[in-house]
Amino acid sequence: MARLAVPLAGSVPLDKLTERFGDEVAAFVLPALQAGLGSGVVWEREASILALGALRTGCSAGVEAHLPQLFPYLLEHMAHPNPKVREISCWTVGRYLGWVVATVVEQCGGEEVTADAPPVAALLQPVMEQLLARIADGNKTVQQFACSSLAILFETCDEHGCSAAFLPPRLAPIL
Repeated sequence: MARLAVPLAGSVPLDKLTERFGDEVAAFVLPALQAGLGSGVVWEREASILALGALRTGCSAGVEAHLPQLFPYLLEHMAHPNPKVREISCWTVGRYLGWVVATVVEQCGGEEVTADAPPVAALLQPVMEQLLARIADGNKTVQQFACSSLAILFETCDEHGCSAAFLPPRLAPIL
């Protein structure tokens, strides 16, 4: 027997709420997310990671203050034993790659971003390593999400003018 997904009457997706109410939503959602991210129940963690990704739509400013603490958590969960958690972690990381690249460029102080710059080693390199590991994942859907996020990383680096410094030394592992 097939299961039907029936939305609750009057329910609105989180990303639509953030589009309408912006960063105001973050003040209400973030405490619940923090509890869910620390939960021992895998599905609560997955739902919280998904919600964090959905917040990107309209609450980016409200979430960005928390990203220095959240991003390592997301990278760690890209290697979670549960494939659904890996999938949604890859997707959520992809949603915030603009923040990562902008932070790297900002930390370079307006100077040219080089492949060995400390912000690259601290932020971009771990992201690249996790994405490449997930591209080799045994789960096809995890691979798809990782490839999509890697493409976002390339596009974002190009938009910020740091792809020439960051990408060439990493092409061999990518290929």
